[in-house]
Amino acid sequence: MDQNADTVPDIDPHARALACVSGDRLNVRCLGGSVNAGRISAIAVDRDGAEHRLMEDPATEAATVYLNNLTGRLSDKTRSRMARSKIKIDRSFVLDPSVLYRSIRVVFLDEASTKVPWATRDAELDFLLPNSVAEYRDHISFDRRRHKDPATVRFSARQVLADHENKLDHVDPEVLGYIVNSFVIYIYKSIELRSTGDLVVPSAMLQLVFGAISRMDPGKTGVRSDKDHLFISVNTCLWHFYIHNSEPLKAENCLEIILDTYRNSSRFVITHGYNYCLSILVCGLIRLARKVDAPGRNALETVVEIFRRSVAQDTRNVTWFAEMADSHRAALSAIRVLEIIKQRKELTGSLLAEAAKPGIRVKGDDFQRLVEKVIEYFVGLGPGDGSLVKSTDAPRVEAK
Repeated sequence: MDQNADTVPDIDPHARALACVSGDRLNVRCLGGSVNAGRISAIAVDRDGAEHRLMEDPATEAATVYLNNLTGRLSDKTRSRMARSKIKIDRSFVLDPSVLYRSIRVVFLDEASTKVPWATRDAELDFLLPNSVAEYRDHISFDRRRHKDPATVRFSARQVLADHENKLDHVDPEVLGYIVNSFVIYIYKSIELRSTGDLVVPSAMLQLVFGAISRMDPGKTGVRSDKDHLFISVNTCLWHFYIHNSEPLKAENCLEIILDTYRNSSRFVITHGYNYCLSILVCGLIRLARKVDAPGRNALETVVEIFRRSVAQDTRNVTWFAEMADSHRAALSAIRVLEIIKQRKELTGSLLAEAAKPGIRVKGDDFQRLVEKVIEYFVGLGPGDGSLVKSTDAPRVEAK
């Protein structure tokens, strides 16, 4: 421990900390054998480098719940190491919603504000607001490198979006794809945390994301450089969110946009196939639920076509190769429904909902029940109620 920790009373040189963010609260756990509970604080550094000593919230019950959940997500080795600590001290601190936090550190309240080292990289807050491609890749873009708490990841992604609002003209072009990726992470984490409400996806946020895509160079490959891939990815996360938020027509709108994007694009690379196959499967099933039969069959045939195009493209990328298994399941589901149609069997709502499972990126029974409700909604709606024409609820930005 630095700053002569061994000479300061009650400071444990072996103390370690972990932390997570929930809404406007920072939750901190300090582990050690001789930690003085009254000497723990937290210091935040904002995006401009200014330091803020955070105000403590005396209520710690909720913090303990969040920190227990975080601990449960850590590796067995880390949990075993932390379990040896004789003292566990939980604290809650208030965050200012108007401030963008670059990093937060836990400190002992000695003269030098001695930093408490993090117990594990999985639960540190050194890079809450990335500002370079390397930091995005190391702390937010890849699931295996992120903070283990989904609310903290969502907080970090939301900060990225807030930091770049109305500032795209001055953004490094190499960062644009990571801004879009942060939006996708933000949406999926919102679903995972069951966050709902109109303010989750405000119009300014959509304008920022589609504006970032429109500024990207065409023709580049790579999931964070290819504007076509990112355009499809954004609409895919949005239709999942709109199902989650009980807005089926908005979900349908995004699905139709994805199908139109495929049909109007002269460019196809293997990374496009995953979201195309999954989304267009669900699009076709919704059309069939609406009794728009010929367009529904056509969409399902398109899923099979996309899978075949994906397989025809060679790849040595393990992740992309693995994703073809999901594309295959979507294509197989499409073929099975087409066979049922050929046999003139009835397409019930429950059958269509079951066929949609391979197209759903958000797993779990709760979300599947929402999908079932959406299918039943469209079964009741029919072809003449509501419009299959694109609305303006999801911005229509050309990815080419």
